[in-house]
Amino acid sequence: RQDLDSARDFIRQLLPTRTEFQRVSMAYTSIPSAQVGGDILGYFPLDEDHVGFYLLDVSGHGVASALLSFSVHQTLSVVNGPSSVVFKGEGEEKQIRPADEVVTKLNEIYSQDSSNHLYFTMVYAVLNKKTGELNYCAAGHPPIIWVQQEAGTTQFLGDDNFVVGMFDFADYTQETIRLGAEDEVWLYTDGITEARVGDEFYTE
Repeated sequence: RQDLDSARDFIRQLLPTRTEFQRVSMAYTSIPSAQVGGDILGYFPLDEDHVGFYLLDVSGHGVASALLSFSVHQTLSVVNGPSSVVFKGEGEEKQIRPADEVVTKLNEIYSQDSSNHLYFTMVYAVLNKKTGELNYCAAGHPPIIWVQQEAGTTQFLGDDNFVVGMFDFADYTQETIRLGAEDEVWLYTDGITEARVGDEFYTE
């Protein structure tokens, strides 16, 4: 029990502390289950105009899931050198990698270990803070919610992409939308959709 509590506290320390970026606000709520799990999120500036963010959910519960979520978090944190999955190229050739390429790289890394039977769902996205263009890849994850303030509407966004880390042949696609100045994008895990309201699942 102490090991599980320590793992949960460690994962909590990895969550972002900064919430304000120029033109963009981030906010999140993390309520761990009684047993440590594999949900983790992150966001970070990629350059002056772009912010990257992600939410992932490793299958199962326990220390193994927590360790895999930590590993993916660390992989996404590498921003320099050939090991980076969020950038490609070096020096003046350095470019932000599109969302589908980031997820593809993660799948290449985490589907190689035949002894590891865990996989994860995720959303990875790149937002242009000036134009509002959002490039995203949803891999086996519950759909994104796009709240369009001017139109007063909400819309589900998502793709039929594979989960990550299970199939080395998986191919991933991305989509692009343009956010309005007051629009919101909500990401969540199945901790919400599989919560029960009486005898029924909450669902999307």
